[in-house]
Amino acid sequence: MKKKLLGIFVCMLLIAFTVFTVSGTIGKSTINMINDYANIVSINPPEQWNKTFGGSSYDGGFSGQQTDDGGYIIAGYTYSYGAGSSDVWLIKTDSIGNKIWDNTFGGVNNDVGNSVQQTTDSGYIILGTTNSFGNHEFWLIKTDAYGNEEWNETFVGGYESYAGSVDQTLDGGYILTGYGLSKIPSDHYYLCLIKTDSNGNLVWSKTFGGFPGNAYGHSVQQTIPDEGYIITGAIYSDSDSGAWLIKTDSNGNEIWNKTFGYGQSANEGYSVQQTLDGGYFITGGTFSYQSNADVLLVKTDSNGNEIWMSKFGGDNHDCGLSGQQTTDGKYIVTGYTESYGAGGADVWLIITNSNGNELDSTTFGGLNDDWGWSIDETTDNGCIIIGHTESYGAGGSDVWLIKVSGENNPPFPPSITGTINGQAGKEYYYTFSTTDPEGDDVYYYIEWGDGDKEEWIGPYESGEEEIRSHTWSKTGAYTIRAQAKDIYEAKSGWTILKITMPMNKALNMNLLFLRFLQQHPHLFPILRHVLGL
Repeated sequence: MKKKLLGIFVCMLLIAFTVFTVSGTIGKSTINMINDYANIVSINPPEQWNKTFGGSSYDGGFSGQQTDDGGYIIAGYTYSYGAGSSDVWLIKTDSIGNKIWDNTFGGVNNDVGNSVQQTTDSGYIILGTTNSFGNHEFWLIKTDAYGNEEWNETFVGGYESYAGSVDQTLDGGYILTGYGLSKIPSDHYYLCLIKTDSNGNLVWSKTFGGFPGNAYGHSVQQTIPDEGYIITGAIYSDSDSGAWLIKTDSNGNEIWNKTFGYGQSANEGYSVQQTLDGGYFITGGTFSYQSNADVLLVKTDSNGNEIWMSKFGGDNHDCGLSGQQTTDGKYIVTGYTESYGAGGADVWLIITNSNGNELDSTTFGGLNDDWGWSIDETTDNGCIIIGHTESYGAGGSDVWLIKVSGENNPPFPPSITGTINGQAGKEYYYTFSTTDPEGDDVYYYIEWGDGDKEEWIGPYESGEEEIRSHTWSKTGAYTIRAQAKDIYEAKSGWTILKITMPMNKALNMNLLFLRFLQQHPHLFPILRHVLGL
């Protein structure tokens, strides 16, 4: 009889043990965040990828932009391919810089593509300079969406013409600028402004500056809403000198002009853009024949009055060749620097705030000369830089396309899944997982709460689960903490998981059951007698 009662008691103990064990070890947790994701500060990462294009000779890119399909269009020159000494080179890539097609335009002499823009019919307009189909004349080429020529026209800007930039106008035509050399009454350069219809037929042409000094036109854009034009370049004369900003009406008649600079030997504007507030942004260079050159940035109001002017540079020659206001009001600038970087000249990317104060700068390049000629903001809030590189590629120089990532968001705080009540001295497994908004690889920093930690293990793919094991040698309460970061060092908030490691569960259960019997003396009298209670 005693043996039967003892068996019943053991069964009760086993049932109680099972209940306590199951309820104590199956608990899981996945999310307990310390920081809110939206409050994590994002950073601007460096290069995302780069591509070179070229052959065994000299090739380079002067202009480019992102196209409507998410790819990129590039215009420049090639000595490696084509019909003559150098040809205009048009290259179309996909969204990751792989070449889809390319075309050359030119004859037996030197021809160069200086500016390109996608047109409203998904084709492309190219402005260059040709020696094959004229004596150093402006060359305007219109292509379809696949780079096949639809028409071309040449324009005489003087004894010699040097192309600057082209912009499609609201009426479907084109505005272009550059500068030409005049021999009458003596050698001097003047700024040219030419308007065409949609088929490249001349509508009107204007000249600015010139004798007895020199004037240069580098960049033009139609302005909104007056449909006039804003031009930048440089003027050097006895009465005025500096980076030149000219505003005209829709017929090319001057409304006003302004000059800017730091009073050194030369100041030039190479790129101009109307800004979100209706003013203008000039990128250029300020030069001194006695010392060095610096990047020149100027922001004006809608009447050309200076709001701020900044310069950037070191002990050697540096220059800004292209700039753009971004959709969030900052400014991105490219050009070259001989003061910083790895080689003789490096591509230079400068990012400023709305007041022209530097937020970040990065150089790209190798041991030889590398220049950035054109910059364009991309739809992911990054940018592309088009230029040429002598450090990389197949020949003496190659076209260089550099993609810089947009604002980089950190990974989401990682989830932690695993046992929350366990047994000291036993090994337990925990699953960590997170996703990165840009799909970048991630790393984990894990603190186990007992002094042990794992520092930035990885990389792992975004969304990939990583299982790690740990053993707590002593009983007690512990907090697991985990953080994630991406390949650009952008860090998430912390996630925590609180766990307990109580003493041996069988002993724990016995003590609890005995306490229950002591608190209820009227229950189980025979069992109490067997146990000596």
